[in-house]
Amino acid sequence: MGMNILAALDALKRQGLELAHAVWQHGKPDSFAEDYGLPTTEARRFYRVGKTLFGPCQLELKKDRNVVLHALPGLSIHQLLIIDAYCRKIGPNSRFLLWRELAEAAPGRTLAELSELAKKRVREINPNTDKNATALRRVVFSTSPDINGQSHLLARGPAEHMAHITSALEQVTQHHWNRDTDDRSFTQAMFDSLYQLTTTTSAHPEPTQDYGVAIVVRIPELNRESLASSGEGREFMTSQGAIMTTRQYLQAQLANTGYAIITDRNNHPVELHHLTKTDGTQPRFANRAQRFALACMQGVCAKPGCHRYALNGQAHHIIPHHQGGQTNPANMVLLCPTHHAEIPHHGTIYKDSEGKPMWRNPDGSNREGRFPIHDINGQALGCR
Repeated sequence: MGMNILAALDALKRQGLELAHAVWQHGKPDSFAEDYGLPTTEARRFYRVGKTLFGPCQLELKKDRNVVLHALPGLSIHQLLIIDAYCRKIGPNSRFLLWRELAEAAPGRTLAELSELAKKRVREINPNTDKNATALRRVVFSTSPDINGQSHLLARGPAEHMAHITSALEQVTQHHWNRDTDDRSFTQAMFDSLYQLTTTTSAHPEPTQDYGVAIVVRIPELNRESLASSGEGREFMTSQGAIMTTRQYLQAQLANTGYAIITDRNNHPVELHHLTKTDGTQPRFANRAQRFALACMQGVCAKPGCHRYALNGQAHHIIPHHQGGQTNPANMVLLCPTHHAEIPHHGTIYKDSEGKPMWRNPDGSNREGRFPIHDINGQALGCR
């Protein structure tokens, strides 16, 4: 009896094509699974293979598929499942060519070896595998618990990213798990670490050391290797061409902030201070009201030919601030970041007698912007 069963299993192992055809011909994989005692998911996978090999097919691909069918007899259903899964990752025009190649290479290989070969060939055929992997990233979770009260979470993403996530989770778990004294398995401890990381602000205890107050200010134009350092801080060139020190920049930034709130170690506010300049000079940066006024007067970027909204632009001093220029609408215009960066190498900006922004080219010629929006902006309406 035992020998008959083994012989039947051995015969079935070599009839993957016939099994896939039987499920496809039946037409209802769930019913097939119930009738023959198969898991539903397995029957559906068999049906998918049968559909690929025996279902509707484009006329120009039928010849390639017929060649494949002659190469498949003798392969197991699990070999066909591996081939089908990887061939679906490439375009339909090359799919059956890869089917034939993998089918001819399958005999004599283990399922793991066949899977590695298929993965390698798909990567060679698809040059954008990394891009596709990024596009397919996702996190999926079950909406209801299973019979054991467990919900399931599935994460997928590029292999490199998943390796970083796994490595970080393992490192955190190592700090909270002891093989000799912990009654949890390492995988259970990893779940606890994941839960702690995602439900608390930090997986590590709060530091007990008290720190002094610190303000971090980022200066995009500053390059620590560029200009020399002085007693007032390191000098740097702004996007407008002005040279200033980090102390001057910090004073200007804090002055524009308006107010500073002092809190104690428990984050309770205790004082409110109004920040103002103490050197008698005007603030360097335009405030919100000045920017809004300039946006109403201009409508668009002050560079002729540019249609970007002025409200999204950067405030520029016509007479530079470091040369005594005032921070007020009369001495300022709004430019988009692209054209703001062109000053002064590719032109300068000034205002005519009517206050309209004018662009002066390096050769001395002037350009005035003429756009439909100029007829309905604040300046044009005020002249009517």
